[in-house]
Amino acid sequence: MGSLYKEKLKIEIDKWDPIGLFNPSIAAPKDEYDMEVEGIFQQLAAHEKLDWIVVGKAIFAVFADSFGNSFDRKFNENDCYEIARKILEE
Repeated sequence: MGSLYKEKLKIEIDKWDPIGLFNPSIAAPKDEYDMEVEGIFQQLAAHEKLDWIVVGKAIFAVFADSFGNSFDRKFNENDCYEIARKILEE
């Protein structure tokens, strides 16, 4: 798992924007989700084989930890599985 994978992870997380931080009225900096992307990347580095379930669970765990109720009231693991599938697409 290398830098190209991390880049794809960042692109898909930023497009998803689960907290709505890239909304024009908020205009958060482009590095807003970098800490979460790094956390997900670190969790995934411990796995030899990645599939959409492993990636989705990592996404959910990191975002629920970072954003608490702002995230997990709005999303569940199934939502994260959809993002994981996009990340794993070639």
